[in-house]
Amino acid sequence: MQRIGLTRFVLLTMILSYVASADLIFPFVGNSSTLGYGGDNGLSTNAISNAPKGLIFNKDSNKLYYSDTGNNLLRVVDKNTNLVSTVVGATVGPALSAYVFQPYSVGVDPTRNLVYFGTMFTIHVLNRTSNMVTRVAGIHPYSGYSGDGGPAVSAKIQGVFSIVVDSKNNLVYFSDILNDVVRVINRTSGIITTFAGTTSGYSGDNGPASSAQFRRPTGLLLFNNILYVSDRGNHVIRGIDLTTNIVTTIYGVGISGFDGDGGPASNAKFNFPSTISYDSKHRSNYCVRAVNLTSNVITTVLGTPTSSGVPNDNVVATSNSYNLILGANYDPSTDSLYIVDYSNNIVQVMDCSTRIARNFAGTGNAGFIDNVLATSSEIYFPFCAVPDPSTNQVYIADYVNNVVRSVNRSSNFITTAVGNYQSTVDGYSSVAHDPVNNMIYFAMSAYGLIKVMNVTSNEIKSFAGIHDKFTVGWASNNVPSLSLLNELGHLAFDRVNNLLYIASKGGQVVQYVNCTTNMLYVAAGTSSPGYSGDNGDALSAQLQNPIGITIDNVNNAVYFSDNGNNVIRKINRVNNIITTIAGSGSPGFSGDGGLAVNAALNNPNALSYNHLTNILYISDTSNHVIRAVNITSGIITTVAGVGTSSGYSGDYSLPTNALLNSPDGLLVDSSRN
Repeated sequence: MQRIGLTRFVLLTMILSYVASADLIFPFVGNSSTLGYGGDNGLSTNAISNAPKGLIFNKDSNKLYYSDTGNNLLRVVDKNTNLVSTVVGATVGPALSAYVFQPYSVGVDPTRNLVYFGTMFTIHVLNRTSNMVTRVAGIHPYSGYSGDGGPAVSAKIQGVFSIVVDSKNNLVYFSDILNDVVRVINRTSGIITTFAGTTSGYSGDNGPASSAQFRRPTGLLLFNNILYVSDRGNHVIRGIDLTTNIVTTIYGVGISGFDGDGGPASNAKFNFPSTISYDSKHRSNYCVRAVNLTSNVITTVLGTPTSSGVPNDNVVATSNSYNLILGANYDPSTDSLYIVDYSNNIVQVMDCSTRIARNFAGTGNAGFIDNVLATSSEIYFPFCAVPDPSTNQVYIADYVNNVVRSVNRSSNFITTAVGNYQSTVDGYSSVAHDPVNNMIYFAMSAYGLIKVMNVTSNEIKSFAGIHDKFTVGWASNNVPSLSLLNELGHLAFDRVNNLLYIASKGGQVVQYVNCTTNMLYVAAGTSSPGYSGDNGDALSAQLQNPIGITIDNVNNAVYFSDNGNNVIRKINRVNNIITTIAGSGSPGFSGDGGLAVNAALNNPNALSYNHLTNILYISDTSNHVIRAVNITSGIITTVAGVGTSSGYSGDYSLPTNALLNSPDGLLVDSSRN
């Protein structure tokens, strides 16, 4: 019995399986057009996914793995039980296994041994006693503004810039920056509400905070029953009396600039104040200012106003230059102020008695170095550094590395507290399985990075490319696999030769890694986009956005979808000659029953080869069909979908009567192999 698994997109959410022998198409994962994330540990037909793409099947374990691309997850369906679960990218569970997507903020509750951290979409909490991470608010990766009055875990939020914990009243406040509000979670009930703000603006002083307008609220500080808010876009610091819930402007005149040192803080000018910790900070003036709460006089305590630069170590703080100060948090137990210089990738600490600033974490180089002295470590765009006097730790939100890190102030060693730098997953384009060594490879397309997971040990590490979301490019032939890669398409593993093939749609080449030597090679393409070279050396041919790829060990060939040219091409691995085997080069839908080279395709993507029948399957994405090419005869036919008509219908009917919507991922399971 032959099975074809395909990702069928209804609002980019469905995976279905087609059974050729029974001539039926039926749901396998998901059963509706609901977009989102859900259903883990339940029946696969009840699961909710977002833009599923790559599919692989492990016959030894009888499990189907798929990349839930929109949710940044690798999920698995156990075909023995039909239960679905997440294997990579889960945002809950053991701290060092949890997926942390670009942490912005950290809040500590020393009374309960808890550490909260916020991202663009969610708030999680680390229980330091159990070392487990739990999601308490938001839905990854969905941003928005909804859910007030209901469970916080069902709410949509949009940028958690700051978190403060009110242990006395069992509340967690956070700034929902892009929604221009401050929200609060009741930890007893789990209910979320908007505490301050309505729409973007500047109004409401001396009235209820819930009726006021804020513009990009960022830093929060809870002090003496007043919640201070850095109203960044309005260039002021506002205060909310938690007894009356009345909001007032405390510091600043509402005009951007820098003046007022030595005078009343209410008359001073600020320039986008970002965070607050007994101090008002402002980013664009590259300094930290302090307000004496007794005299209300404001002074600059760190940095040189209007002048940016790289901070020096162990100098008077007001002589230093900084570049984009995002965080400054005070530790009363040591009378110290921790300063995060986001752009310089460094955290400094200032002794508030001597006003001397010294390096605390980071060297200034962007990267990831862990388990060393903090001053020798590398961090990548830190957002905040929050001291926890109860444990003598300082927690750092390491944004690009997708982890929360911890510095032990006794030893000055830095470690990862939450997340796993190696396990970072974001934007899958494909997965591939090595059944011999039981490895799963997955591509993070936009990063130009391929990672590998040992299915037995669950260990994940980088395999090819460079772990840097801001750097993609082109590496030459015959180089180590951990070299620069460009935007990736799909992957295919050749179990016979122990090779991993890569469709590099950004590099305009087909590459492969020898998994024995870990060397990277080019199989086809010149890196210059175009359509040329048929019947010649594949290394001299021009390609345009290669995406899908599959291996044919029967005929010793590699097939790939030359997406930008609307054709399928073949590399003969005996002589390295490249040819077009399907598609005329013009977009359209025609040619069924005739030679595949004369047919019109439209945006061909995923490919899958059946070695038992010598048939190549193609997801003809913009025609909303699955097509098949008989490699022996060269004839093309449509095997699923109506052709140019998109939709979602036809379950448990003939697959050629079913409507599909932009099918992408594709997998042949021949006789359950």
